[in-house]
Amino acid sequence: MPPPIEDRTKLVSDGVIFNIACITTAEVEHAIRKLHTNKAPGPDGCTTELFKYLDRSNIQTLCECLNVFWQQAFVPDDFTKTKITSLYKKGEHDNPENYRRISLLNTVYKIYVYIIKNRITEHTGETQFGFRKGKSTAEPIFCVRCLTHVAEQGHEPLWLLFLDWEKAFDKLDHAKMFVTLSRLRMPENLIEIIKSCPSINSHNPSPSFDSVQFSSIFFSLLS
Repeated sequence: MPPPIEDRTKLVSDGVIFNIACITTAEVEHAIRKLHTNKAPGPDGCTTELFKYLDRSNIQTLCECLNVFWQQAFVPDDFTKTKITSLYKKGEHDNPENYRRISLLNTVYKIYVYIIKNRITEHTGETQFGFRKGKSTAEPIFCVRCLTHVAEQGHEPLWLLFLDWEKAFDKLDHAKMFVTLSRLRMPENLIEIIKSCPSINSHNPSPSFDSVQFSSIFFSLLS
């Protein structure tokens, strides 16, 4: 039974403080180091290798540009243009469901979104598995098998709930998600920054890798 309305705020830790300070050069450098090489560029044609060779002066300039977007909670349309391509998986060639659509984003936009994602994942619960480094789904599967074994040995009842999240990430109701994030005491300016990122805040029929990761994180925060 859910707690009374006046007590529901207690479900959120009072100690959660989101980082809304200006982006630092250290964050930009970290994001660039995490970029994968030998990847197809976005519409602007700039490869990740180009950013990996930036010197400190250029990184500082890039950081200042990203902070303009951060402070204004605004991202130019050209900055977020996406090149969409389809990759064949298996099955009948004339069935659209047998193709995986991927979005090629501009590298500088990837850096910006990566920094936002990192600031949010600081508050992701330990029980969130998948789309997280060092959090393989093998661990929870092992826990389920152990629970099943214990229940069988002790002849105890065991209830397991399995939810099919197929295509759930791109069907997430973003309007309700932002309302809930506000209830979780996420600062309004950070919510506005997230809204300004189309790959996060749109019902894109071919969501980018970033949008899937963000949705996974938001599911963890909302659960």
